[in-house]
Amino acid sequence: RISSDTSDWLQAGPGQFKLQTDVTGFSQGTALAIALNELGAGMRPIRTPDGTIEYEVKPLDQMKDAWPLGWSPKEEIARDRITPHLFEQGVVGFENSALSEVLAAIATESNTPIVVDYRRSLEKKVDVQQVKVSYPQRKIAWALVVSQTVRQAKLHNYYRQDEAGRGFILVAPFEPQQV
Repeated sequence: RISSDTSDWLQAGPGQFKLQTDVTGFSQGTALAIALNELGAGMRPIRTPDGTIEYEVKPLDQMKDAWPLGWSPKEEIARDRITPHLFEQGVVGFENSALSEVLAAIATESNTPIVVDYRRSLEKKVDVQQVKVSYPQRKIAWALVVSQTVRQAKLHNYYRQDEAGRGFILVAPFEPQQV
């Protein structure tokens, strides 16, 4: 369900918009949350009086409890069980490369989806397509390369799962955990 305000907001938006993130293979809720997030929107499920579920879509600044870009895994689940191929080793080495290209290459080599929150990163003045990162040549686990290169850009990597349990990495600005 899209409110008339949201419909007007979306129509006034960027027009033809190409997603920067490939959401193929993600559960529907996470895929929709990722896609809407790039537009600055969010969604949440609402149960109607007749028991059906509708999805409410609004600009993120009007929605406090939007569907997240994946869920934090339970603490007792080891990260290498969430994203097993990310903990395999590869030969790595690059200098002055765009972070977006590095992350895309690691995602391919490790067979692990890496989702970048472009919108929030740009809000913090970090353009992952422009910021350059380097890493010395060596054989090392992909997970370490991801964490060390995103920190060079003043970002953070979070281990996430979609509703179907598919593990992935979310790259976004650091957010202290709320207790």
